[in-house]
Amino acid sequence: MNQSIKTIAILSQSIAYSSILHMVLASNIQFRVRIFNDEQAVIDYNNISPIDLLIYDCDQIDSKIITFIHNLRHMENVANPKFQIITLCKTISKGIRSICKTVGIDEVIIKPMSPTYLETRVLVRLTDNSTKLYRGIDRRKKEQISNRKTNLAKNHDENHNANNVIPLFGSKNTPPPPSQLN
Repeated sequence: MNQSIKTIAILSQSIAYSSILHMVLASNIQFRVRIFNDEQAVIDYNNISPIDLLIYDCDQIDSKIITFIHNLRHMENVANPKFQIITLCKTISKGIRSICKTVGIDEVIIKPMSPTYLETRVLVRLTDNSTKLYRGIDRRKKEQISNRKTNLAKNHDENHNANNVIPLFGSKNTPPPPSQLN
């Protein structure tokens, strides 16, 4: 078990939300989680210590966020220039999607979402074989992986059913117990 510890930076204006995300992600011993409330702190930290993944929580992706991410991607003397970015937002339009790709946002997750779902997405992004994943058009070559979506959907369903779903009424395929037939 010779895995390196990955550093995750959470940038959020909501202290409560970032604390919940920190609690969920920091429970995994593979992660070192840092919380930031402003962009300048992320830039300063990224200059001295490598960040493997940035989670940017915002209400909607606007020009300020796009400018920040563009500047962060094109900084010189960065400790880890191949870090990834996941953005959490409430809504996204088709025009913003293409801008996100060109700026260097690797993934956009629409809120509300489960913190355990985010943990699953982080694990997928930071696995040792993550070099096979497509992570942005302006920095890396696109590799086609035919079963990637199938595996991600399968992992999400397994995690979703195991952690977040409580069956209230049972399965439609199981008959009711005999006591309920009377």
